Amino acid sequence: ELIGKFASNFEAETYKVNNQASTFADSITHSATTNATMTSGYGPELVTNGTFDTDVSGWSADTDTSISFASGSMRVELTSGTNPSASTSISTEIGKTYEFKVEITGGTQSGWRYIRVGTGVFASNVAEFIDKLDGTSLTVVFQATTTTTYITVLHLTSTVGQYLDYDNISVREMPTIKWRPHNLLRYSEDFGNAAWVPSALGTATIDTKTSAAGIAPDGTNTASRLVLNLNGGTTTSDIALVRQAAGDAGQKIQAKFWVRSFDGSSTYTAQIIDYNGLASTINITGEWQLFENVSGVQSGVINHGIRLRGGQTPTNSDFADILVWGAHAYRSDLGGMVDNPDRLDSYVPTTSSAVYLPRRGHHIYNGYEWVNEGMLHESEARTNLLTYSEDFSTYTVANINATVASSIVSPAGTTGSVYKITEDGTTAIHQIYGNILNPGEYTLSGYFKSAEYNIVQFTFGGATGYPTA
Repeated sequence: ELIGKFASNFEAETYKVNNQASTFADSITHSATTNATMTSGYGPELVTNGTFDTDVSGWSADTDTSISFASGSMRVELTSGTNPSASTSISTEIGKTYEFKVEITGGTQSGWRYIRVGTGVFASNVAEFIDKLDGTSLTVVFQATTTTTYITVLHLTSTVGQYLDYDNISVREMPTIKWRPHNLLRYSEDFGNAAWVPSALGTATIDTKTSAAGIAPDGTNTASRLVLNLNGGTTTSDIALVRQAAGDAGQKIQAKFWVRSFDGSSTYTAQIIDYNGLASTINITGEWQLFENVSGVQSGVINHGIRLRGGQTPTNSDFADILVWGAHAYRSDLGGMVDNPDRLDSYVPTTSSAVYLPRRGHHIYNGYEWVNEGMLHESEARTNLLTYSEDFSTYTVANINATVASSIVSPAGTTGSVYKITEDGTTAIHQIYGNILNPGEYTLSGYFKSAEYNIVQFTFGGATGYPTA
């Protein structure tokens, strides 16, 4: 007997369970109580015109090169000299890792094809990939060193008139380990709740702290009203602050708030609390704005919030009557946080406790590219049997040197725990190991990053030999 059904509406992003439509998040009745990581998907496309649907705008031809539109591709042709190339720029974030891909759809050139990444037009000082076998698909992964990065396609020829046609040129941020969508601030849409602590020092007062006092950015009547008043106070001891503690020592926390003036026309100068307890200036208008603090590694628990304070530059308003909504604070170390898939931004609503959303959109590598595997759901916590997981000086070494690479940041965002493994020049197996396990089935994992070499063997072993993976 059929007593219910399951159906999905991918356009409306709803799921029908027992004939009742709900979102994916609503269909999950349990909730996580702690944070966890997942692998995000590719970032948005950064190349403005990489598909050449109508023209080759945005691209520049090098000396001795002509570029033209050719049936949905960009034709790069030699007009004199040697080695025609074309280049364009993209916006990147320093330290992030990106994938640069190119397809060659036709042409008359055979031989070496290059794709280059650099800090200047046609440069290759960041990364370069060379295909010597007439390849039609070229890929290179690079780490950005500047906020503006230049990508170049080039092929070797000295024959005038030879050309290649390029299409589907793409640069996207690589999938990376990020924190699951979460919000550490309670009552994110209710500043009238006691979780948001009013602090009035010196001459200052908190005249109003009211829930559901205005229309929020999402169209609901859930914005809270705050009236902060310095009452003429002009010293740094005069502070009107509404705050809530979040994060802990060693954590990098990003906090954000939507704010506008209550009457929709007044403007105010106020402050938002930064990671180090200091503050950044915000200019509040009659329109909703999303303000974010200066993020960094906290030395302890920080009270995140909005304030007026005397004796500041620029001078804070003496009085501010504002609406606030959607407060959120989240871990921004590692690769940051995955956006809330129901909203496609960083905001996760909360009430009486922090919220940690399911890890939807977790990606794995299938040997060619990173693919969406759906939701990552793990069993109960496991015990790490390695007693010194971040101190390789405690392990036995053979023909190898293990030294702390003090300037390298670990995946956890810390320094001092990354080790550089260097061979000592002996013709032998270079290894670092420890005898820690009893017979049984185990999973071994760790983080690695290329230094001078990019191949490592990571295995279980013992007196009877190495197991076959």
